[in-house]
Amino acid sequence: MDVQKAEEISCAGNMMLSRLCGATFYMVPSLAGAQRIRYSDEMKPRIDKIAEQIKKNTGEDSYVIPIGGSTDVGLFGYIEAFQELVLQGLFEKYDDIVITSGTCGSTAGLAIANYLTGSKVKVHGIPVCNDEGSFYNHIDQALQEVGLTDVKARDIVDIISGHKGRGYALYTQEELDFIIKISSMTGIMLDPSYNGKATRGMIKELNENPLRFKGSRILYIHTGGLFGMLDGQLDETIKMASHTNQVYMYLDKDDDPPKEFTSSTK
Repeated sequence: MDVQKAEEISCAGNMMLSRLCGATFYMVPSLAGAQRIRYSDEMKPRIDKIAEQIKKNTGEDSYVIPIGGSTDVGLFGYIEAFQELVLQGLFEKYDDIVITSGTCGSTAGLAIANYLTGSKVKVHGIPVCNDEGSFYNHIDQALQEVGLTDVKARDIVDIISGHKGRGYALYTQEELDFIIKISSMTGIMLDPSYNGKATRGMIKELNENPLRFKGSRILYIHTGGLFGMLDGQLDETIKMASHTNQVYMYLDKDDDPPKEFTSSTK
């Protein structure tokens, strides 16, 4: 985050929720490079020092969660989630699974679970940061950690690159317009950092490269991120679109409503 003073930190989006819960924040410099390099070289040493200080001052241990929560615990969380999908008829209803990929833990969990159950569907991850190779490398590492040494990431998952736009948490006007269009047409909210980019990328791939999918029955797993929509980035786009800027002043109760309503079926 490009700020110099603590008082410059906003209370928007996820920051509002965390502040309301009384969380303590430590702001670190913005750094170029892959997320995992930034974490291991810059963030992890700071986190370890904070954990040591907490232990020294309170006697309490800290549960350190790496960037994105991409640990073996997180991995098995998505393996369990896959089992839930199976119980809900995944194999009978769908041919493909698509999910957004940041630190790739969710994609790795789904891909491994699918492999262990016979690869009956095809798993696709759409990155919102970094390069394609780094995602395959992470999943290869996860395979090694769980003892699956006879299979490679490229055999069990399709990483669909080319849709991260300007980069992580950076948006183009086209991406914001897409989010507004989908939300107003379907009522489905897509955050700009993850699901907005991935959904837009999925639709583009379905139109331009449909053969990379196993079939036509696609399950997109929405990973949340709603509070990421509340940071003000969408404000101007919402105001510019007529269907999302229907705000009228109705000051005199004796007047007719300022908007004429028509049937949506006409």
